[in-house]
This record gives sequence, structure tokens and C-alpha cells, in this order.
Amino acid sequence: MTIEEFLSKLKTSEGCSLWDGAILQAGGYGLVHIGSLQYRAHVLSYMLTKGPIPEGMYVCHKCDTPACIKPEHLFLGTPSENSYDAMVKGRHHKPFYSGEIWLMKRLYICKISLRAIAKMFKTNHQRVGNIIRNPAYPEGKELLNAY
Repeated sequence: MTIEEFLSKLKTSEGCSLWDGAILQAGGYGLVHIGSLQYRAHVLSYMLTKGPIPEGMYVCHKCDTPACIKPEHLFLGTPSENSYDAMVKGRHHKPFYSGEIWLMKRLYICKISLRAIAKMFKTNHQRVGNIIRNPAYPEGKELLNAY
């Protein structure tokens, strides 16, 4: 893909320059193929306009629009900074407290489905499954092993 082809895949919307090519289903990020390599469009935009990305850094969006590739809307951040930015802006899952985690595990032991538990806690069943199986919560692991 040439730079001209890359730029031809843009459309402007509410101050953002949106990628109008292939979009990743998970997350809504633009997807660009160059030969056998695959890039997220915003990452390629950053590299073309600002240079290489240091190892361990993410290309983040100030505008919180995954399809945006406008260089002024992109900045570098560590994974922790990216998570913090998402939490501050309300895009990150709220943390659960130990009592809520204990209750999730107890409900699961009582044969309540992951989907039903997720609905109670306003989250998704994959997250509930990950929490229930998480060995970082020993009281829950002991509880699961008791049955």
C-alpha cells in the first residue's frame, strides 16, 4: 500500500480522520495490510507521521475513537497509562470488590449460569468466568475446591 492509497481511505467526522478501509471486529480499529504484514491503521499513521514506536509503548487515542488515524489525536503511552486513561474516561470495566467476587463464586457453585451472574453484575459472562477461575483470590479458590 502506498501513502496515497493509505490517505485515500480517510473520511473526516467530528474533528477525527476516520479509517474507511477494513475494520477489526474486536475494538473497531482500522486494519491495513502491507504485503504480508498487518498493522492497525492508527499505529501506521503514527509511524508515518511521528516515527518509530519504542518497544513496550502503545499508540493511544486522545479522542477515544478507535478508527481515528489523525496524528494530532494519537499519543504514546505505556500499557498502564493506557489502562488508566481508559478508566478515567469511563471506558474500562469497573473493578469488583472482594465481597462481589466472593458472591459471584458462591452463585456459580450454586449452579447459577455465568450469563445470569454477569447480568446481575452488569458485565459479560467471559469476565465473570475469568474472575471465578482467577487464582489471585484464594478464598474463592478454596470455596470452589470445597464443592
